[in-house]
Amino acid sequence: MEFMSDIVSKQDVKTKTSNQKVEIFMAKKFFHKLHKLNIRKSNSVLANLCDFLCLDKKYQNFLMLKKLKRCMVDFKSQRYFSLIGFNKRKLDL
Repeated sequence: MEFMSDIVSKQDVKTKTSNQKVEIFMAKKFFHKLHKLNIRKSNSVLANLCDFLCLDKKYQNFLMLKKLKRCMVDFKSQRYFSLIGFNKRKLDL
């Protein structure tokens, strides 16, 4: 995600068992970037998306790039299945 490189930073995150370097970005900067790229009409922060992408519930202003990438892959696969047609089988009870 090269278009996000200017707002992403690596931070050391300490947990009870380990230390990890995590790529994070600020929620306000992310939504401002989406607005600037004409992906969204406004630059207001969406709370439900921040809850989903946040580092932790205590740190809702910090979003994880890894979670965003995972969502993009899931959306892409869903788009693929909708293009080729995907029928659900009903259970015979």
